[in-house]
Amino acid sequence: MRDETETQMAASDPVDRLLDDAGSRWRAEQPEPRRVDASLFSSDRAPRFAGAWTGHAWSFFAGAASTAAILIVVALAAPNLIPRLGGGTLATPDPATGYLPTGLANCPLTKPDPSFTPPGQPGADYDPPDGSAWYGSKNLWTLMDIDGEVWTALPASKLGLTQKTFWWREGYNVQREPRPEIFVTGERLDGPGRFGFGPGTNAFWGLGSAMLVGIEIPEPGCWEVTARYYAESLSYVVWVGEE
Repeated sequence: MRDETETQMAASDPVDRLLDDAGSRWRAEQPEPRRVDASLFSSDRAPRFAGAWTGHAWSFFAGAASTAAILIVVALAAPNLIPRLGGGTLATPDPATGYLPTGLANCPLTKPDPSFTPPGQPGADYDPPDGSAWYGSKNLWTLMDIDGEVWTALPASKLGLTQKTFWWREGYNVQREPRPEIFVTGERLDGPGRFGFGPGTNAFWGLGSAMLVGIEIPEPGCWEVTARYYAESLSYVVWVGEE
C-alpha cells in the first residue's frame, strides 16, 4: 500500500495521472488479463530459456514472430549485447548463473530517444508529458520516463506486483480491434523469473488510441519487458522496486 506521501507524489506526476485515469476506466469495465501457466514462476525451473513455454496464449506468434523471439533469446544469452538497451555501463554477470548482480545501479535501464515522434493519429496530442518521451518506432511504441522506468510501490496481487502497460502502433483502430492480439512477457535479468499476459484491451485518452495490457510481476528486480503484436516486438528494461 502507498503511504500518504507516495500518493501525493504520484498525483503530482502528469504521466502517472494519465495512466491511473485510463487504467481505472479500463479496470471498471474489463475482465482480468488472461493468465499463463503458473509453473512459469516456479523456483525449480531451470534459469533463463531452459524448456519451452506452453499455452495457447503464445501460439499466435510462434510462426510470424519466430525471428524476433530468436533475437531476444540471443540478446539475453549474450550479456555483452544488453547495453544496447540502457544508458550506462553494464555490470558483469555472475559466470556461474549468467544473471546480473541485483540492484538498481546494475540494471541497464532503457532510455528513450527524445527525437522519435509517433505518426499522427486523429484527435491525438503526441506532445509527451514533462519528464517523459516516446520509445519505439511507428510499428510499435510506448511512453517512458526520459531517465528510464523505475516502478515502485506497485499494488500487490496473488501473483505479484501489478502494472498497466500501454502500447501504440500506426493504424491501430479500437473499433476494428477492441481486444488486440498483443502479449506482454517479462524476463528477469538479475535472477530467475518470467511472466506473460495477454491478449490486451484498449484505452483512449489524450495521447490517442492505445493497446493496454495489465501485467503482474512476480517479484522486484531488473526486468526486460517485451510486447509482441503479431510480427512486431518492442522491449525495454525496467527496475521494479519493493512494494
